Amino acid sequence: MQMETNEIMISRKREPLKLEIPAEGTVLVPDIKPDVAEILEVVGRAVLDKADCENGRLSVSGRILYTVLYRPEDTESVLCAISGSLPFSGMETVQGIQEGMPVHFSCSAPFNEASVLNSRKLSVRGVVEITAVPYENEKVSVLASDAEGICAQKQKTEGFALVAETQNRIHLTERFSLPNGELPIREILLYESTVRDFSVKVVDNKAVIKGEIHMCFLYQPEDSFSPASF
Repeated sequence: MQMETNEIMISRKREPLKLEIPAEGTVLVPDIKPDVAEILEVVGRAVLDKADCENGRLSVSGRILYTVLYRPEDTESVLCAISGSLPFSGMETVQGIQEGMPVHFSCSAPFNEASVLNSRKLSVRGVVEITAVPYENEKVSVLASDAEGICAQKQKTEGFALVAETQNRIHLTERFSLPNGELPIREILLYESTVRDFSVKVVDNKAVIKGEIHMCFLYQPEDSFSPASF
């Protein structure tokens, strides 16, 4: 007795691949900035500009966008910041990755530091963590209908087939006003953004993305005697 089956395509998520890439460089303090007395904080985020996985080789390149918050000489209340970027690139040979296999890339810069070489020159270092998740498409046969005279155990299961994977950058612009009574801003020192209530759904073959971006700014007021404010 022959059972009728159908072939379907499913995607299997393989073990994530991890890659750590160091980046470092030197930065000169701009002429409009005062001399550095003490480094207070270094923050950075990684931006992946290019990522490929071909012929068993994983290659990536991008930048660490960093900000160094420091206390200048001859003042105790005013804070200053220097921003810049560190390029990074790396390549690693991996097994089982075939050309054309979908791979999802993500990156972060969890470790960043800076040191004072002299009052006008800094050394900045960071480490980028790359995560690559490959997906392998596979054909499987499933029973199309019950066959007469055959007892079969049924179980509900869920699967997915990765049809396409893309990463796009969305540029947003918004203007903020300071609450009444706050001093005017001389310089934005640091900022942090988080995305909340993020959701994606498909409507008419298009991905509709919704969410809220929450921002927090640390800035130096115009008044030289006032401390930095949020």
